[in-house]
Amino acid sequence: MARSDEINELIGQPRESLAVEVKDWLDPSIPGHKAKVVKALIALRNFNGGYLLIGFDNATMQPSKNLLRLICGTAKMCSFAHMTCTFDR
Repeated sequence: MARSDEINELIGQPRESLAVEVKDWLDPSIPGHKAKVVKALIALRNFNGGYLLIGFDNATMQPSKNLLRLICGTAKMCSFAHMTCTFDR
């Protein structure tokens, strides 16, 4: 399966697994949120890669009610995640 197909499937039907971490809205300027991202990225790295989906309610797996805040913070989060841990799947 092509990587874009995997991503589309995960967005359409999000689920957590060893290779997929799902998080609600996170703001990297908040230390506790930054720690959640680092912890998720380390867990994925320990599994040899995977996906971190941000923007889905952890309990319902539905799109987050904080979607507008998520869209506004995406560039900052992507930059932080890239600087923190870069790995290939």
